[in-house]
Amino acid sequence: MRPKLWYIRNLQLFRSTDGLDARLRDIGRVERWGHRAEVSMRADPAEVQIVLSGVVELTDGTFDARVRLSAGDLFGELGSSEQICRLHAYDDLVIASIDRTVFDTETSGRLGELRASLGVVRRRSLAMPVTSLLYSPPRLRLANTLLHVVDTVGHRNGERGHLDFRPSARGLARVSGLADSTVRELLDSFAQDDLITLGRNELVVPSLETMRLLGTT
Repeated sequence: MRPKLWYIRNLQLFRSTDGLDARLRDIGRVERWGHRAEVSMRADPAEVQIVLSGVVELTDGTFDARVRLSAGDLFGELGSSEQICRLHAYDDLVIASIDRTVFDTETSGRLGELRASLGVVRRRSLAMPVTSLLYSPPRLRLANTLLHVVDTVGHRNGERGHLDFRPSARGLARVSGLADSTVRELLDSFAQDDLITLGRNELVVPSLETMRLLGTT
């Protein structure tokens, strides 16, 4: 059985010059693979995997989309037991595996936000704290991102949420750390399940309570 993975892409964790990459390399279990190597590693739910250099390709278990992560991006196991995780390496991949508790301590206050412009016709800027995205599967994370969008740049009418613009899948992907294709599939799935209504220039959440429940399960 293939392990279920969480991931955050476009994070650029090492964009600052405060030596965080060197610190994580020092305290983590570092493994290296050559270009185009098949990566076989034990995914431990209690650990965070950090791409230190190179590119790794994994499979997004939600819709089996292939996702590439680069330096500064994160991923890890969602399950409750260790499983062998098979990935693909590009450009001489280096990964550090670090205990989640240690990672949280070392990166406290240093993870920042993911930012993007969401609208297609009417543009809205949004920022999501990275700490709110950690260790969660794509469906839950997109639900919480949509709730954040409504709270930040949308309108409420009781338990109904409304955006007077239609957020782009690409923008939602950037602020949630997900792949564009996964967000497009999830938006279609949410619409089919009546969790959202997508109009040409709007998005409606008929029941914010239902979306909140989705975001916690």
